[in-house]
Amino acid sequence: MATLDTKGREVSYLADIIATCGRKTVLIDVGTSSIAGRTKQADGNRDRVASPAELLKEIAATTRVNVHDLQASGTISAIIGVAGGKGSAAFGEVVSDLPYGFPKLLVSSARPALLAELAVHSDIILYPTLVDLCGINAFTERVLENAGRAIAAMHYRRAKAGRNKKIVAITAFGVTTPAANLCMARLAQAGVDTIVFPANGAGGRKMEQLIAADEFDAVIDLTTTELADEIVGGTASAGPDRTQGSFTPIDPSSDRAWRGRYGQFWSAFECA
Repeated sequence: MATLDTKGREVSYLADIIATCGRKTVLIDVGTSSIAGRTKQADGNRDRVASPAELLKEIAATTRVNVHDLQASGTISAIIGVAGGKGSAAFGEVVSDLPYGFPKLLVSSARPALLAELAVHSDIILYPTLVDLCGINAFTERVLENAGRAIAAMHYRRAKAGRNKKIVAITAFGVTTPAANLCMARLAQAGVDTIVFPANGAGGRKMEQLIAADEFDAVIDLTTTELADEIVGGTASAGPDRTQGSFTPIDPSSDRAWRGRYGQFWSAFECA
């Protein structure tokens, strides 16, 4: 995936590298040059011409759906992006619906702060170029060849239907690690697998996303410091929806308007 109006040579070189590794490619162009004259009507102003950034945002939203369909149908088993700043943001939008573990590699010359923001929301593999992507030269050749060979070696393996074991998510951060380790040991004795998330903002966001995708049978939320960061303006907030993924609404007239999604499992585990 790239904006071919600015990254055409780089994409052609990258596609050749991937082909030499025996993999086929599907080219996804999110460039804006071909539709730069299109007017923006969503805001009610039919005379205003959309900026390239606005057009790219629109294109990314549409491409996000198309890429999800390609993944769901098994047409693609990995995705790589070549981008600068705006293209990197578009790549983050496009891959946001892809499953955890689906290979997502971004070769980018964007500023580090933007790349760090992308890492907060997705399991994108980031390859900062450190030099600008302006054609093929001795430096960009090295970057693109490494990236091409890397993505060619990656394949998405779909999760098996059903689980052999229960899976429990646990949050940990510094001083709660000993408690998390104890939980892991006790759960392992009961034949339960554990997935530990660092409560550093990114970890909490990803856990909430995976809870919503029904990836876990239960959650031990030992470490809620991300809530404190959200309330007092800390640096490791996971957003205002932290802790909401593990609860589902019930009868609003009930004295208890919310119940834990995993309450039945906990009761069975406690009895055991």
